[in-house]
Amino acid sequence: MKPMARPAPLARVGGVLMGLAWQRMAVAMAAPVAAATVVMTPLNVNSALAQLRPGDTLRLEGVFTTRLAFQNRDFGGVTVDGSRATLVQGLNLRNVRNVTFAGLTVGAAGLATSARFSINLDASTHVSFAETTILGNGGSAGTGLRAINSEFVTVRDSRFEGLLDGITLISSPNSLIARNRFENGGSDGVKVVDSHRIILSGNSCSGFVIQPGVHPDCIQFLSRPDKPVQSDIYVLNPDYSPAG
Repeated sequence: MKPMARPAPLARVGGVLMGLAWQRMAVAMAAPVAAATVVMTPLNVNSALAQLRPGDTLRLEGVFTTRLAFQNRDFGGVTVDGSRATLVQGLNLRNVRNVTFAGLTVGAAGLATSARFSINLDASTHVSFAETTILGNGGSAGTGLRAINSEFVTVRDSRFEGLLDGITLISSPNSLIARNRFENGGSDGVKVVDSHRIILSGNSCSGFVIQPGVHPDCIQFLSRPDKPVQSDIYVLNPDYSPAG
């Protein structure tokens, strides 16, 4: 008679005996996938986006001389580190969600982007910008960041210089604009249009140069005649005095 094969050793897990093979499988299934850092340069935009997974960091490197565009994607908590890059012609974001941009430099002093909006955010939600610098051509044209038909937009601790308007929110409720500096502008620091439940905290304006035909304000509110009057807007600790 052939001797019987020795059974696989068992391990006790939570009071239950488990074969080691099953134990190894359970551990492998439970182990989280480590977040990665994916590097994007002007030469590998599409391949970098293809590699990107939820929770990763996308690190931009180099000078992007054509406009960068992300669209139709839930990034699942990706952080875009722009501290090593310059987006000379700006950024388009359409139908994106769950992404944070940190340390971006957009535009160049004295140079207008080819598009009216240095950053254009459209039909998107849960998008944040932190420590971003947006430069314009001296206040006569262009908007630093426009958010339209979006929700849960955050712009904080950023600098907008030499732009006609710093930030424009259009139909973009539940948003936060905090601790931003608007310098050498030509019209408004922040325009809020048809947007509800907005917090504007600790924003400042300085050195505005009035452009023909405009009435500069650090923060401007505009309601649309075909929409309800804007509501639930909180303005906290502003610095209006240097504007205009």
